[in-house]
Amino acid sequence: MSNRPLPKFKLEIDDMVTSYDRNMKIIDREYRLKTAYKNGKPYNHNEKWYRYKCLKCGNTDWVIEDAFIGHQHVGCNACCHPPKKLVPGINDIATIAPWMVKYFGNSEDATKYMKTTKQVIEFVCPDCGRKHRKSIGMVYACHNLSCPCQDGWSYPNKFMYSILEQAGVNFEPEKLFDWSNDRRYDDYIEYNGLKIITEQHGKQHYEREINKDGRTVEEEQENDKMKYNLAIQNGIDHYFIIDCRESTKEYIQNSVLNSGLFSILNINPKDIDFNKCDEFATSNIVKQFCNYKNEHPKMTIKEIAPLFHIVYGTGLKWVKKGVKLGWCKYESFDGVRLRHKRNDMKVVEKPIHCITTDTYHRSATKFVEYYQSLTGKKLCARNIRSVCTGKRNHVNNMNFEYITQEQFNQLKEKYPDKVYGELFVSHAS
Repeated sequence: MSNRPLPKFKLEIDDMVTSYDRNMKIIDREYRLKTAYKNGKPYNHNEKWYRYKCLKCGNTDWVIEDAFIGHQHVGCNACCHPPKKLVPGINDIATIAPWMVKYFGNSEDATKYMKTTKQVIEFVCPDCGRKHRKSIGMVYACHNLSCPCQDGWSYPNKFMYSILEQAGVNFEPEKLFDWSNDRRYDDYIEYNGLKIITEQHGKQHYEREINKDGRTVEEEQENDKMKYNLAIQNGIDHYFIIDCRESTKEYIQNSVLNSGLFSILNINPKDIDFNKCDEFATSNIVKQFCNYKNEHPKMTIKEIAPLFHIVYGTGLKWVKKGVKLGWCKYESFDGVRLRHKRNDMKVVEKPIHCITTDTYHRSATKFVEYYQSLTGKKLCARNIRSVCTGKRNHVNNMNFEYITQEQFNQLKEKYPDKVYGELFVSHAS
């Protein structure tokens, strides 16, 4: 047993440690006997340990003095970067990255891991149910599960979409211009007579690597310059490049706030819920579109598309994808049939006069239905229209001619027994 005095602690209980971005309070201390070796011979010595409480996150733990106040400047092991200790409620996924919870088959499992772990687990897509074995850290870094059912929009682009939507400005995502040589721009905004473009640049625009399109960073940057020059040459007033090399709420939020975009659009940052942007950016907009269509069966794709700031073609593509995934139902001409049913479609039917029977019909198609109900025989509406235009002489020895919608309505009122079909309704108002 050594009679040497115990080494003195350099810190007292209740002392504060605030250097090197730390904010920690000493709440206890103790000696710990440790066996060491010198020249191959063991000896005992006392290590000085401190129990601390982190005033940033509330975590408490022990740390050895040499690492704590020596050149290592060790801080809280729960809120350091990357964290060394899992503490539910402080640095678990459910707390730090709640958007990931939906990918866990059991939501409680999200409290068992930290965001940076390389551990591979089985994730479940909340939209289609597919299972994916992936590294937790990779899913966090990509801010996406990358399931085949997803909409193909990047986290930064959907983040900006939510900002512009909350701001209430007129914008079009993925804008293709006549002059852009098939190059799409992330967002096109018209505001107070100004034409504005935003481009959200991910890490492939900055880092030396081959991106998903097979371009090197040099080729990517050359394409960026070309897009910028094309836009300025064709009347774009402001062109904002948003640095989104990290797909996190904090990084993109800061990039947007520092870009000057809010100043041009007169947006007060306090009016934007960036948590809502983050939530939307991790959602599946295709499924949202399909859900909206299911909830509004009396609306056509063409009517829903502007609500999502997209063109009809994109909406149709999304619905067709949703049909394959079982998210909604759709058949060709559903929109046309719906508008006919609502009687709000621009009428292009041409009423006809069957000269042979001296009857009047709302259209050639309606005459076919009328004739079949009387005789059981099916005629071809196209042939009837050919008679009306003079391309044929007759159909089943019957002659026809076109009349106007106004004439049809007048005859309907005068000779209701000879006129078949509903009156034409004027949509001039």
